[in-house]
Amino acid sequence: ISNHNMGHKTVECISSVLCSDIDLLQIFVVDMASTDNSVSIIEERFGSQVKLTRCNEDLGSCGGLNIGIQQALDTGCDYICCLGEAVTVEPHALKNMMRFMQANPNVGMAGGKIYHKHMPHYIQQFGISIDFKNFRANTLYADCADSPDIPNIIYCDAVSSCAMLVSADAIAKTGLMPDENFLYWDDTEWGFLMKQAGFEVVSLADAKMYHSASPMRRCDNTKVNYYLTRNCLNFFIKYTHQKKCMKMSIVLLRSIFESFYLHRMGHAHNMAQADLTAMSDAIYGLRGIA
Repeated sequence: ISNHNMGHKTVECISSVLCSDIDLLQIFVVDMASTDNSVSIIEERFGSQVKLTRCNEDLGSCGGLNIGIQQALDTGCDYICCLGEAVTVEPHALKNMMRFMQANPNVGMAGGKIYHKHMPHYIQQFGISIDFKNFRANTLYADCADSPDIPNIIYCDAVSSCAMLVSADAIAKTGLMPDENFLYWDDTEWGFLMKQAGFEVVSLADAKMYHSASPMRRCDNTKVNYYLTRNCLNFFIKYTHQKKCMKMSIVLLRSIFESFYLHRMGHAHNMAQADLTAMSDAIYGLRGIA
């Protein structure tokens, strides 16, 4: 679990994990240079029940998770679960994911069915698909009401790093989560690399989780807009087949223009500037924290 200024939510996340029906469980929490009292809140609540690591700088979500992943690997863990601090899990979720992966060793990464915590009958995400035709990633069943018609098992291209289980065998072949992005698209790229290495990626309906972050708060955030845009461009520049590069360039440049135009028309000049900066940085190869 990677924490950044969300101590109380991290406490809820850890508490839900401790209620899981898994016998051998170790919890690693990595604090990304929080400026609030997150560290003291976590220490006072759990003490030696968790291994807490403090970082002097914010390494981004993937940087924090990679520290915890490596710690788990060093202790000999066969399966490593990454959780966002705003996520809570149902008691059987983690065991159901692990049992499925044990029964299907070709699966290198598994995710659950993640619901909106404030609207628990609506799905926030249930897997990610990568669309090399339209050059975008699609969050499956986002904001759909839960229904028996939705499959119980979805084979997809990636799952969100806010709730994923990864096997040590898969990590041995792909390495740790790509950390060049700092924020966003790291999980999508990792899932893509898992599949390139011959592993399957799945989302499981019987691994139910709840995410308290509201996507509506992201709409006018220049930081979020910048990293989502830049890292999307980075991904497709890196992995699109050479024969499709011209089409990729046209599609992505058109999307940047449309976003820039709409932001300017709405007098959201900072957002428009974020669009252009993200495009420029992607083209010139800027990675990591901006």
